[in-house]
Amino acid sequence: MNGKYEQNFNKLRGGFYTPSAIASYLAEWVLDAKPESILEPSAGDGAFIAALSKQHSNLDIDAVELIEGEADKISKKFSKFTNLKVFNADFFDFYTTNEKKYDAIIGNPPYIRYQFLTDKQRNLQSKILIQNGLKSNKLINAWVAFIVAGLNMLKPEGRMAFVIPTDFLQVSYAHDLRRHLLTHFSELTIVTFEHLIFKEIQQDVVLLFGIKNGNAADSSEIANIRVITVQDENKLKNFDSVHFISNKNKLMSNKWTELLLPEQDRNYLFNIMNQNYVSPFSSLAKGEVGITTGNNSFFSLNRFTIAKYDLQEYVKPLLGRSINADGVLFSESDLNISDNEGKNNWLLSLTDHKYEDFNEGLKNYLEQGVQDGQNVGYKLSIRDEWYKIPSVWEPDAFMLRRIGRFPKLLVNEAKAVSTDTFHRIVFLEGVNKSALLFSFYSSLTLTSIELAGRNFGGGALELLPGDLTKVYIPKTNNPEIIFDKLVDELNKKLRSGVEDEHIVEWVDQELTKHGSTIDFDRTQKMWKFLRNRRINR
Repeated sequence: MNGKYEQNFNKLRGGFYTPSAIASYLAEWVLDAKPESILEPSAGDGAFIAALSKQHSNLDIDAVELIEGEADKISKKFSKFTNLKVFNADFFDFYTTNEKKYDAIIGNPPYIRYQFLTDKQRNLQSKILIQNGLKSNKLINAWVAFIVAGLNMLKPEGRMAFVIPTDFLQVSYAHDLRRHLLTHFSELTIVTFEHLIFKEIQQDVVLLFGIKNGNAADSSEIANIRVITVQDENKLKNFDSVHFISNKNKLMSNKWTELLLPEQDRNYLFNIMNQNYVSPFSSLAKGEVGITTGNNSFFSLNRFTIAKYDLQEYVKPLLGRSINADGVLFSESDLNISDNEGKNNWLLSLTDHKYEDFNEGLKNYLEQGVQDGQNVGYKLSIRDEWYKIPSVWEPDAFMLRRIGRFPKLLVNEAKAVSTDTFHRIVFLEGVNKSALLFSFYSSLTLTSIELAGRNFGGGALELLPGDLTKVYIPKTNNPEIIFDKLVDELNKKLRSGVEDEHIVEWVDQELTKHGSTIDFDRTQKMWKFLRNRRINR
């Protein structure tokens, strides 16, 4: 691994080991098929070897472990098992030099981001993915290549059982992997948890169980798939009696976060999204990430700094992380309140100014910044002039990027710009802006946001501009003037602290009054389930 790896050894190598209850659960399922050969590609502390050997003492197991000290521990700990071979190697190297096929593969692959891999590991990962028909890019985590390589080393009808992050269900870079598994397994079972298993790293995981196709050459049939949810590792149960889902073909294109919902709810959403009851947000507005300054503390200013260096002509009003924006209309009044509180609500924007025209105050501010090392950093180093921030423009609205309990969509009445805490939104021509703004807070839209975004530890949900194709807005044919009044009322309710659940119920009721036929009672239950599952972990 590279230098950053050594700074946080355990976290970067995925060295947070598997609870014994989970290891035993995976081992029991693998052994049910009576395998003769088993591969553990990321042996760690030997949790899976212990679980396997407890149930069967004479298994042919190959265990691969990168860290020499850990590999030695495993060899000593299980020295009496003569059919255990421990390889002190990088699994990517092991895969490229080993042609052996296995009846079963079991493990908890490391969750290592691309930037923490060595150049050699990056090249091997890319080769593994491309050779198996998947795309390679700099977003892909090592666990993806572990699964692809493991699948390739599995015999027809062999079993794979892995502990993997819930990113598998929701991130775009795992899209190819999801499709790959659907066409190379005959059965897939996913076990999700209500509570975090790896609390020390705030890592949400799922258990993946797969039975490989019997005919390796035939990948035309889509795997049967089922999902079960349990409270935690102490509530694991047999899933053989759980039914496979019916409408599995649509999983070829969608994220799989929707699998957290009951099948009847998934089918309901699928139907209303395909029967002209809703519009994708991306058909009404386009989104772009906010401004990346490269150094917010230097470029985000308060009125005192502006006055001290005489910077009034070089700043633009700013909606940033520290600014309170409780309603749906970000106004000049909000800006003035933040200004009076001394918040950093001004952006130093110099793109339209030449250095020779800078006043003395600005030159002094920049010179002080250089002396303090404020001009150091990757984003600043790739600019021709480090102090000129690119892509500074005023959007029609702002959308919160990282969501806690409740999302935000704010109309930009203050003619402000924003850092990348918010996405910049531009309404498309002819769109009923007030209807879009009001309907954004419906339970149907909030449910689609929970399904489209990516969960992070601590309960945060990140929504990126590319996800807006999967965010849906209820359709309405009522005149804009009706929604202008509703938006004003919505703004007042949010600013006065009305609870978010009451806001959503009221929005749903108003949309029903104005012609929507969506079953909002149903979508409210979905939204509450998904939101509460996320924030209560």
